[in-house]
Amino acid sequence: MKHHETGALHTVTYNAAELHGADRELIGQFQQATTVGFYEEQPDKDCRTTYAQLMVAQQLRFSMVFDQQVETFSRHATAPVLTYGSFPGNLNAGGVRPVPVHKITAVTVSPTHRRRGLLTQQITGDLHFAQSQGFALAALGASEASIYGRFGFEPATYQTRLKTQVP
Repeated sequence: MKHHETGALHTVTYNAAELHGADRELIGQFQQATTVGFYEEQPDKDCRTTYAQLMVAQQLRFSMVFDQQVETFSRHATAPVLTYGSFPGNLNAGGVRPVPVHKITAVTVSPTHRRRGLLTQQITGDLHFAQSQGFALAALGASEASIYGRFGFEPATYQTRLKTQVP
Protein backbone atom coordinates (compact mmCIF):
# COMPACT_ATOMS: atom_id res chain seq x y z
CA MET A 1 0.00 0.00 0.00
CA LYS A 2 1.31 3.45 -0.93
CA HIS A 3 -0.02 6.75 0.47
CA HIS A 4 0.44 10.18 -1.09
CA GLU A 5 -0.97 13.49 0.11
CA THR A 6 -1.29 16.74 -1.81
CA GLY A 7 -3.06 19.39 0.26
CA ALA A 8 -6.56 18.12 1.02
CA LEU A 9 -6.20 15.19 -1.35
CA HIS A 10 -5.06 11.80 -0.13
CA THR A 11 -4.14 9.10 -2.66
CA VAL A 12 -3.92 5.46 -1.66
CA THR A 13 -2.57 2.84 -4.08
CA TYR A 14 -2.99 -0.90 -3.53
CA ASN A 15 -2.05 -4.11 -5.27
CA ALA A 16 -5.13 -6.36 -5.22
CA ALA A 17 -2.98 -9.49 -5.14
CA GLU A 18 -1.44 -8.35 -1.86
CA LEU A 19 -4.69 -7.63 -0.01
CA HIS A 20 -5.81 -10.13 2.62
CA GLY A 21 -8.58 -10.38 5.20
CA ALA A 22 -10.39 -7.14 5.97
CA ASP A 23 -8.20 -5.27 3.48
CA ARG A 24 -10.02 -7.13 0.68
CA GLU A 25 -13.00 -4.86 1.41
CA LEU A 26 -11.04 -2.11 -0.34
CA ILE A 27 -11.62 -3.97 -3.61
CA GLY A 28 -15.35 -3.63 -2.99
CA GLN A 29 -14.99 0.08 -2.25
CA PHE A 30 -13.05 0.54 -5.49
CA GLN A 31 -15.63 -1.42 -7.47
CA GLN A 32 -18.50 0.55 -5.98
CA ALA A 33 -16.79 3.86 -6.76
CA THR A 34 -16.04 2.89 -10.37
CA THR A 35 -19.60 1.68 -10.83
CA VAL A 36 -20.89 5.07 -9.66
CA GLY A 37 -18.31 6.80 -11.87
CA PHE A 38 -19.58 4.96 -14.94
CA TYR A 39 -23.24 5.49 -14.00
CA GLU A 40 -23.89 1.75 -13.74
CA GLU A 41 -26.06 -0.27 -11.38
CA GLN A 42 -24.39 -1.69 -8.30
CA PRO A 43 -23.53 -5.36 -8.84
CA ASP A 44 -24.95 -8.24 -6.84
CA LYS A 45 -22.86 -10.28 -4.39
CA ASP A 46 -21.83 -12.92 -6.95
CA CYS A 47 -20.62 -10.25 -9.36
CA ARG A 48 -18.65 -8.50 -6.59
CA THR A 49 -16.99 -11.80 -5.66
CA THR A 50 -16.08 -12.55 -9.27
CA TYR A 51 -14.75 -9.00 -9.73
CA ALA A 52 -12.56 -9.31 -6.63
CA GLN A 53 -11.17 -12.65 -7.84
CA LEU A 54 -10.44 -11.14 -11.25
CA MET A 55 -8.68 -8.13 -9.72
CA VAL A 56 -6.44 -10.43 -7.69
CA ALA A 57 -5.72 -12.74 -10.66
CA GLN A 58 -4.87 -9.78 -12.91
CA GLN A 59 -2.65 -8.26 -10.22
CA LEU A 60 -4.60 -5.02 -10.50
CA ARG A 61 -2.80 -2.07 -9.02
CA PHE A 62 -5.50 0.42 -8.11
CA SER A 63 -5.66 3.90 -6.67
CA MET A 64 -8.34 5.92 -4.97
CA VAL A 65 -8.06 9.64 -4.26
CA PHE A 66 -9.97 11.05 -1.30
CA ASP A 67 -10.73 14.71 -0.65
CA GLN A 68 -10.30 15.29 3.07
CA GLN A 69 -11.95 18.72 3.02
CA VAL A 70 -15.39 17.89 1.62
CA GLU A 71 -18.48 18.49 3.74
CA THR A 72 -19.59 15.57 5.92
CA PHE A 73 -22.92 15.33 4.05
CA SER A 74 -21.11 14.87 0.72
CA ARG A 75 -20.89 11.45 -0.91
CA HIS A 76 -17.17 12.10 -1.06
CA ALA A 77 -16.86 12.24 2.71
CA THR A 78 -16.28 8.46 2.42
CA ALA A 79 -16.10 7.79 -1.35
CA PRO A 80 -13.10 8.55 -3.56
CA VAL A 81 -13.15 11.44 -6.03
CA LEU A 82 -10.92 9.51 -8.45
CA THR A 83 -10.39 5.83 -9.25
CA TYR A 84 -7.64 4.40 -11.42
CA GLY A 85 -6.47 0.86 -12.11
CA SER A 86 -3.69 -0.77 -14.10
CA PHE A 87 -2.39 -4.28 -14.60
CA PRO A 88 0.15 -6.22 -16.68
CA GLY A 89 -1.08 -7.85 -19.86
CA ASN A 90 -0.26 -8.76 -23.42
CA LEU A 91 -1.12 -7.24 -26.77
CA ASN A 92 -1.36 -9.24 -29.99
CA ALA A 93 0.50 -6.94 -32.36
CA GLY A 94 0.64 -9.48 -35.18
CA GLY A 95 4.12 -10.78 -34.42
CA VAL A 96 5.32 -14.18 -33.34
CA ARG A 97 4.72 -13.40 -29.67
CA PRO A 98 2.37 -11.07 -27.83
CA VAL A 99 3.91 -7.80 -26.65
CA PRO A 100 3.86 -7.05 -22.90
CA VAL A 101 1.61 -4.05 -22.23
CA HIS A 102 0.61 -1.97 -19.23
CA LYS A 103 -3.21 -1.95 -19.26
CA ILE A 104 -5.14 0.96 -17.76
CA THR A 105 -8.73 0.61 -16.60
CA ALA A 106 -11.43 1.96 -14.27
CA VAL A 107 -10.50 5.63 -14.69
CA THR A 108 -13.13 7.88 -13.10
CA VAL A 109 -13.03 11.43 -11.82
CA SER A 110 -16.03 12.86 -10.01
CA PRO A 111 -17.62 15.81 -11.83
CA THR A 112 -16.98 17.87 -8.68
CA HIS A 113 -13.22 17.34 -9.01
CA ARG A 114 -12.58 17.50 -12.76
CA ARG A 115 -10.20 19.98 -14.41
CA ARG A 116 -7.96 20.16 -11.33
CA GLY A 117 -5.07 18.06 -12.63
CA LEU A 118 -5.97 14.95 -10.61
CA LEU A 119 -6.00 12.61 -13.60
CA THR A 120 -2.84 14.19 -15.00
CA GLN A 121 -1.02 13.52 -11.74
CA GLN A 122 -2.39 9.97 -11.48
CA ILE A 123 -1.78 8.84 -15.06
CA THR A 124 1.66 10.46 -15.24
CA GLY A 125 2.76 8.70 -12.05
CA ASP A 126 1.32 5.40 -13.27
CA LEU A 127 3.05 5.65 -16.65
CA HIS A 128 6.35 6.29 -14.85
CA PHE A 129 5.62 3.20 -12.74
CA ALA A 130 4.95 1.19 -15.93
CA GLN A 131 8.21 2.37 -17.42
CA SER A 132 10.08 1.38 -14.25
CA GLN A 133 8.55 -2.10 -14.61
CA GLY A 134 9.93 -2.43 -18.15
CA PHE A 135 6.75 -1.82 -20.15
CA ALA A 136 7.30 -0.09 -23.49
CA LEU A 137 3.58 0.16 -24.25
CA ALA A 138 0.45 1.16 -22.36
CA ALA A 139 -3.11 0.45 -23.48
CA LEU A 140 -6.33 2.10 -22.36
CA GLY A 141 -9.93 1.35 -23.24
CA ALA A 142 -11.87 4.61 -23.07
CA SER A 143 -15.31 5.84 -23.97
CA GLU A 144 -13.97 9.39 -24.32
CA ALA A 145 -10.66 8.74 -26.09
CA SER A 146 -9.90 12.39 -26.86
CA ILE A 147 -9.26 13.07 -23.16
CA TYR A 148 -6.18 10.86 -23.21
CA GLY A 149 -4.43 12.26 -26.29
CA ARG A 150 -2.36 14.59 -24.15
CA PHE A 151 -0.81 11.50 -22.50
CA GLY A 152 0.21 9.95 -25.83
CA PHE A 153 -2.82 7.71 -26.35
CA GLU A 154 -4.71 7.64 -29.61
CA PRO A 155 -7.52 5.49 -30.97
CA ALA A 156 -6.39 2.07 -32.14
CA THR A 157 -9.87 0.75 -32.89
CA TYR A 158 -13.38 2.09 -32.95
CA GLN A 159 -16.54 0.45 -31.68
CA THR A 160 -19.92 0.73 -33.30
CA ARG A 161 -23.16 -0.58 -31.89
CA LEU A 162 -25.91 -1.79 -34.16
CA LYS A 163 -29.43 -2.60 -33.19
CA THR A 164 -31.51 -4.80 -35.44
CA GLN A 165 -35.15 -5.54 -35.17
CA VAL A 166 -36.76 -8.71 -36.35
CA PRO A 167 -40.26 -8.12 -37.82
